[in-house]
Amino acid sequence: MLRDSEYYFHKAAVVLDLPVRIREILLTPLRVVKVELVIDDDRGQLQHYLGFRVQHNKARGPMKGFGGGEACNGPEVITWDVDVLIPAAR
Repeated sequence: MLRDSEYYFHKAAVVLDLPVRIREILLTPLRVVKVELVIDDDRGQLQHYLGFRVQHNKARGPMKGFGGGEACNGPEVITWDVDVLIPAAR
């Protein structure tokens, strides 16, 4: 999947005539968080799950959920998250 997205990125970069330096900046993530979770399922077997969150830049503001003040959102943001995530999970 990553190979496919990089293929289309480079194809679009050629059409847009992006300089190599800009391509490198857009392809290099600012932060990568990897989470591993191993749990015992109902059948007594271990299940291994991997999760990733990749953030490329914070030009549009703070990236919610990581470190310092970024994670300290008001209750209205948390409520909005729940309102969006719960219907999506149904």
